[in-house]
This record gives sequence, C-alpha cells and structure tokens, in this order.
Amino acid sequence: MRRLAFSGLVLLAATSCSPSLKGASQPLAQEQVGAGLGLDVASARRTALDFVNAYAHTTEDDGGRLSALVVGPKLTTWVHWMTVQNQQFDGTISGVAEVRSVAFVDSFLVQNAVGGQVNLGASVTFTYDPADGQAFDRTRIMDGPLTLLQTGTAEWRVVDATRDGQSMDDGIQLFQDLSVASHGVTVSLHSLFMFTPAWQFNITVVNRTGGLIRFEPDRLGLFVRRQGAPAEHTHGVYTQALDALPSGFDAEGLVGFPQQDEAKGRTLSLAYRLAGGRHVRFDFPLGDVVTQVPPTGSEPSPGPTS
Repeated sequence: MRRLAFSGLVLLAATSCSPSLKGASQPLAQEQVGAGLGLDVASARRTALDFVNAYAHTTEDDGGRLSALVVGPKLTTWVHWMTVQNQQFDGTISGVAEVRSVAFVDSFLVQNAVGGQVNLGASVTFTYDPADGQAFDRTRIMDGPLTLLQTGTAEWRVVDATRDGQSMDDGIQLFQDLSVASHGVTVSLHSLFMFTPAWQFNITVVNRTGGLIRFEPDRLGLFVRRQGAPAEHTHGVYTQALDALPSGFDAEGLVGFPQQDEAKGRTLSLAYRLAGGRHVRFDFPLGDVVTQVPPTGSEPSPGPTS
C-alpha cells in the first residue's frame, strides 16, 4: 500500500467573501492616512511576525492562531487542510521560526478595501518525527512580499504570502460543488495545493453504502493523456484516513502526486471496494476546473506541501 509517507519519497512535500487584493490598485496619499483610514504600520509589521510564528507553531493549537491571522477563502482553506495533514501524521511535528527582516512597503486601495504590503525575510523549519522512522527537517522560505488586508483600526490579516518563492494565493485552486457519487459513496474534491514539489488534492469521502468500504491504492492515479500517445499513469500517495470507512461515516484526506506543469489532459482517478467486492471508480477531469497552474521553476527543499 502507498499510504502517505513523510520519510523516504515524500510527495505531499507535506471564509468569508472578503475582497480580493488582486487587480487594479492605487497607493494611499499621506493625507488619506491622516484622514482616519487607521493605517498603523507597527500593527502591520506585528501581524507579519505573528503570522510566521503562528505558522511555525500550528501543531500546538490545531491552527487556531494562524486561522485568526488570515482572511479570504484561499488562505483559510490552506490553514484547514494543513491542520488535517498534521493531525493525520503518525508522529510529532514541531516548528521554529526565524525572522531576519520585516519592512512595511506601502498601503493601497482595492475595491474599497485598504491593503498593505510587507516585505518579509523569514523561514520556518519543521521537524517531523514519525513513529516508525527517523526524524527529519523541512524548511519553508518565506522571503518576499506579504499582502495584508485591514480589518479594523490597527488590525490586519494576511491575504497572501510568499512561500518558497511562490505566491500562496496563486498555488491554491478552490473547487465549487465538485463531487462524484456512485453506489452510495460520494467523493468531493475541495481544493488543490500546487506548491512545489507536489500537487496535493484535498478530498472528503462519504459512505452511505450500508457496509465498510476500502480504498484501493493500486487504482489511485493521475492519468495524463496527450494526443497520439497512450495515457500515462502517475502513481500517488494518500493519507490513512481514507483507507477504510464504515457506513454512515465521512472522512477528510489528502492525495498527492509529483508537481505538474499543466492541468490539460489530466484526470485524477481513485477507487473504493464495497463490502460486496464491487470496485467503484471516481474520475475528476482537471483540464476545465484547474484554471491556473503556477510556474514550476522554484526549487525549495522537498517536504510536506503545507
């Protein structure tokens, strides 16, 4: 079986409708700042510091502090599924933050919201100590711009961050109502994290069959179809929470594959075996639902995607 392994080859290199800060923007004039917009540079810098430290210590409170520091559907989703990943790790995880510089750059208006940018020089090192293997470290480089949204007087939240040279917002794809149901089993694809060096799919499975269902690891794959060539089958890894599911239960889990350069022609496929022996397959063509794939040029240290 190819359950998610954090030692050896690790492929999972493991909420609101807030205004997006993408798009046209304009800097705030100094007189606007003094006119009561509540811009507080010290508070913005403190939010950036708190974000890095909360990320490093996310296993200590199941992401509670980190969740309170982010805003918008993408980073909120990231915190949730990182917590799921951490909870399903068989062992212990600890983190240490190193902050070298925090510089407030500018503030700006976008869609009647006040945004800010902080240039951050920092890293977060996680130590993974699996129950049945050697401990190892993975470092996330947080150097680059951090984008903030002002939520109140001297209050900011993080709407985007740079991790391993990549915008986190650009690396997260959210899906709406993307589910396949068959023979009493429903598999829902909630989001995709395209963080170098892996693609991590975040899914839920609901069992209403009346019996136990079992995941079929040999049928898990990312199938790539190119014109004039046979389909290529890329094997993946998965978290143990998906392994066996009694009737009436649901589970959140992750499946991961090596990083892809595009979604076109790719289909995520997984399967369950029902209590009576029937094999039920669930296919998710990705070409029309993955709208943007970030560049694959950066080369951070491999490790869990979150």
